[in-house]
Amino acid sequence: MRSQALSTLFTDIGLTLIGLMIFVVFFVLMIFFVFRKSGKGHYEKMAQLPLEENQDPSEQHSSKDSNNSKGTPDE
Repeated sequence: MRSQALSTLFTDIGLTLIGLMIFVVFFVLMIFFVFRKSGKGHYEKMAQLPLEENQDPSEQHSSKDSNNSKGTPDE
């Protein structure tokens, strides 16, 4: 029963190949996007986020307040 259902779904070889080609092209483009050199700084910054002290969500992660060394809100 299962083989009969699958054989009726994938009868058009052209559409199957087009779908495969779209997936392969998308996958290759994503690999190039992830491993590009210009993204290294962004990934390093994102890797450090779990290690940072708790901050006010309204603060930007790119700049740290020198007066606020313990991560407590300024009063």
